Amino acid sequence: METRKVSVTLTRYYSKQATVEVDVPVDITDDNLIDFLIVNKELDEKIEEGLFQDSLSIDDESYEFQDPTNNFGGHL
Repeated sequence: METRKVSVTLTRYYSKQATVEVDVPVDITDDNLIDFLIVNKELDEKIEEGLFQDSLSIDDESYEFQDPTNNFGGHL
């Protein structure tokens, strides 16, 4: 039986997620809250620790194929 090569590629995307709570003074609101969170070193440390503790989760995956002999391909 005659055969030809067809390539199949799997792409899988992973993610980690961390949710933390940060103590914020009650008088900081709106855009000042954004600024406060951006420069907050404690937040960075908590987020990094949370990500370290979390395991990878599969977000999405897709299979693609290519048949170069027949100039054909697509998603499975």
